[in-house]
Amino acid sequence: NIGQVFFSVSKWRRQDKELVPAPQAPASAAVAVKTGLDDTPIAYFSYNDLQLPIEVTEKEYSRLKPRIFPWDPPTVGWRGPIAEDEEGWSFWSASQQTSGQRPLVPKGRYLQLQVKLETSSLWEFARVDSLEVQISPLLAEQVVGEVAVVGELQPSGRRVQVEAGKLTEFVYDVRAEFGGAGQAGFDAVRVVTPSAGQFLSLEMGDPLIAVEVGSDDVVPEEKGFVVYLPQRVERGGENRLRIHLETTVYGASERLRGEVFERAGDTLPQEVEAGDASEALGTNDLRVLALEASPGLILGDISVDPAVLTPQGDGVNDEAEIEYVLFQILEKAEVEVKVFKLSGERVRRLSLHTQEAGRHSVCWDGRDDRGQVVTPGIYLARVEVNTDTGKQARTLPIAVAY
Repeated sequence: NIGQVFFSVSKWRRQDKELVPAPQAPASAAVAVKTGLDDTPIAYFSYNDLQLPIEVTEKEYSRLKPRIFPWDPPTVGWRGPIAEDEEGWSFWSASQQTSGQRPLVPKGRYLQLQVKLETSSLWEFARVDSLEVQISPLLAEQVVGEVAVVGELQPSGRRVQVEAGKLTEFVYDVRAEFGGAGQAGFDAVRVVTPSAGQFLSLEMGDPLIAVEVGSDDVVPEEKGFVVYLPQRVERGGENRLRIHLETTVYGASERLRGEVFERAGDTLPQEVEAGDASEALGTNDLRVLALEASPGLILGDISVDPAVLTPQGDGVNDEAEIEYVLFQILEKAEVEVKVFKLSGERVRRLSLHTQEAGRHSVCWDGRDDRGQVVTPGIYLARVEVNTDTGKQARTLPIAVAY
């Protein structure tokens, strides 16, 4: 299991023949991680009788005839392409510029690190002074999970599809497999949902039987929750569980991540891998696709609460909350919220951020860009989203009174 990655970076400037510290240098360092099941992230290929690529070892590859000319045949005995090993190795994690983050990579037997050093100044640079990766033994040989919608456990095409923006009930099946000695098992499960998630119930065993979970054994988090299991999942004991939960999907494609860990142990959490966790579920996946009634809709309805703003400083309706929903955004989109007069003159720019799909809000205190309280009247709150496919905007009136 891979945990946090810690590193320290110093910045320097070359001055004459000396190196001097330059803390403000426009330079940075970023670290990425990938994990593998074999000792090389490179895959070597030859060809079979059908001229299709087949993987060979590096030693076997060195004995094959090299293809130099375009007419060299892609057949048995000739060298094929050299590529990244996508079966035995994971993809690179997102590059992290801050020490102490945990990369989202699967468990692995081998580890590869990538350090990127960048600078925008010719004589200034960053240097990595130390690098540390947390690791710990596996809690189980494999922890497999799959998710489905209640009432549609065997969806067509094995794809989980839900209506975007609608609260949906899911079942989340988890199965643990144990191999070598030293795998301690786990007694806690974390489910990470695309928006706020609600735990409903838990079943354990084979066959599954409903078990009671105390209120203190469910810990809500910003996106998802942690469930402390009433009985440990370990070798020779129960190895299946099913979690019933509710959450809302806003993005075009979301993954309900999961991880297991020991409540009182010092080992690292282990990621739940997508796979065949249960015969009752026919998805073999943790990914959920969102269906939207209006294709191409990015910005949902906006709302203002309260509808009448009275910025008098008495603590009653001094601020108005402007809430909006973003749909079908794969990563992030630029969102700008502004307030206008009915004449079209801008009164206040409230925010300009890049945001993910989901429900968002921003508050207006009835003041303009100069910090002055606006005069009574009707104003327009406008939310504008800028994506690769263009801009979408929605406007709603706000009344200001004294």
